[in-house]
Parts: sequence; structure tokens; C-alpha cells
Amino acid sequence: MRIQIYTCQFGNGHNAQAKALQNQLSIDYETELVDVCEALFPLYDRMIYYSYRKMVEKNGLMLKLFHKMNLTDADNVNNLNAIKKWSFNYMDNQPLADAWIATHSATAYFLAAYKRERRLTIPLITCITDVNPHDIWINEGTDLYLVAAPSTQNALIEAGVHPDNIVIYGLSGDQSNLNKKPVACGESLHLLISGGGLGLLPKDLSFYRTISQVTNAELRILCGKNKTLVNKLRKANIPGVSAFGFTNDIVSHLKWVHVFVGKPGGLSTFEAIYSEIPILFLEPFLKQENYNGQFIEQEGIGWELSKLTLEQIAYERKNLSYCQMNMKRLKACFEPEKLLEWLREYEQAVA
Repeated sequence: MRIQIYTCQFGNGHNAQAKALQNQLSIDYETELVDVCEALFPLYDRMIYYSYRKMVEKNGLMLKLFHKMNLTDADNVNNLNAIKKWSFNYMDNQPLADAWIATHSATAYFLAAYKRERRLTIPLITCITDVNPHDIWINEGTDLYLVAAPSTQNALIEAGVHPDNIVIYGLSGDQSNLNKKPVACGESLHLLISGGGLGLLPKDLSFYRTISQVTNAELRILCGKNKTLVNKLRKANIPGVSAFGFTNDIVSHLKWVHVFVGKPGGLSTFEAIYSEIPILFLEPFLKQENYNGQFIEQEGIGWELSKLTLEQIAYERKNLSYCQMNMKRLKACFEPEKLLEWLREYEQAVA
């Protein structure tokens, strides 16, 4: 059985989730990871991704408008006809796989449209990398949805998806249990501040000084590819603060840390859940980050960053244990093995 996993790099989460799925499935199946942007625009994909990264770094109006676009609005559907033609032409010239998986809403949208218009029976599995699914994720012709959490499942059911077609899969490229222990009273508090691959963190050094002073904690700051911030922090030489550039060794940091501080991205949120690290999230900017922030607070696994929450964490260590208990509860709901069970049942049914 040959499975194609369609993804893109508009944000780290979609691609990381695609790689995690490939790692899980490649033991039993032949898998292929397809970067849709690279496949459709092989001469321009780097420029497209570069432009997107710059737009994200500027964090301005254009990014807000980009994320507010609804592909299913009539006006936008007309504008996407050219992309639809390119995607259909690409698919028509590829050997047909035995199953498809989509980890980005646009890839799910176009694969479902292709399946309907070509009248195919190939199974389409959509891995929703948002905790709150917008309508582009939900498409006629989707056979199975992999979702982040029980609340995501409930949202799909309310939208008309049958419960049998939903698996609470959980998210994250690293699903290892690091067996975190609650931080004890008197023990030095460790905070990990991460800005993701692009290092999207506050530039004002007073932000880091305030966190360090209020909590009296040791800080590790992962600046990603933001070399300017790394150099700025290292020159400032703030007591208890260590700055790091881009790293692939996230596990060693997760073993060290007691509290995660960063943007409420889907991938980082679930890496924290798997590692049982309570979350302090920065003020959300994008719509999905707002939903992720609401999810974090509703599930009792963290808080929005403020001086008050910093003081509570510094002096009321039991709050961290409460978050870890809720993270354990969430993890107990994740059943990624059910994807393999579903694929085996499908193989038997068509054999």
C-alpha cells in the first residue's frame, strides 16, 4: 500500500505533523511526502516560502488579511481557479496512490475536490493541525479525520461529521513521554522561551529582564533563526538568561524546563502537552493562535503571560502540578494507533 502525505511549509506545524505521520506509517507502508508548493511551483517555491516568512516576521496587516481568507467564499474560489488547474494537472500526471493524507487545510480542500471531480474512491485522510477547525478543513469525500483533542472532535460532530470518521490523534512531531516531575518548593524554576523556527519573540530586553526578576528563574531562550536577537541577548548578559540559536536538540531543553513560554502555536502546544510542561503563552496575534490560547486556558494546561501569572507560578508551585494533571488527562485521550487500525481494516475491505 502506497500512501502520499500532502503538506506545505506555511508554518512549521503542518510539515512537522506530516513527518511524524510518515515516521509512524513507513514501518508498515510505502510513504511519500509531497510538498504541494514545491510540486506545483518547482521554480518559485523557495521565493513563495521566503515571502511568507518575511510576511510573518513583519507580523502586520498583510498577514492578518492572509489568515482571514476563506477559500470557500465565492470571490476567493474564483481567484483560486488557476491553482486548482495546476493542482489537478499535477495529480493527473502522477501515479495514483492507494491513500492520501493532508496536513494543511488547502491541501485537504484540493484533494477532496480532485477526488470528487475525478470520481475516485481512493481514501482521503485529513489530519487537522488546528484545535479549532475552520470550514476549509471539512470536505465532502474525506474518509477519516485525525484531530488534536476531544474539543476538536466535538466541533466536527457539530459540523455534521459522523463520530466513526474521527480519531483523536493528538499532534506533535515528538510524541515521547519525558516523564516530567512537578517542580518542588525551593527548587530553582526553569523557563524555556521559544519563538519557533523564525524566533518570533519580543525584541525589547526588558521583557526578559522582567520575567527573570519576577520569577527568579533560570531562562533559556530559543531564538531560532533570529540571529539578531541571539547576539543582543548574549551581549546584554542578563543574569540567569541563556540564549540559543536554531537547534534540532529540543529534547534536552524539554527535559530541563519546568514552564514553556511562547506563541500559542499548535505544534508547540502539543509538544508541551506530551512533555507535561505547563504553558505561558504570549498574546495571540492570529485567529488560530487565539483559538489555541482559549484551548490552553479551557483545558487548564496554562495561562496567558502576565506579571500576575508569573508571580503565581513563582510562588504557587501547585499550579504547575494542576496543569500537568490536566495534560496527563489529555494525553490519555490520544489514540494515534487507531490510524493504523483504520488502514488495515480498509486494506481488508478492498482485498
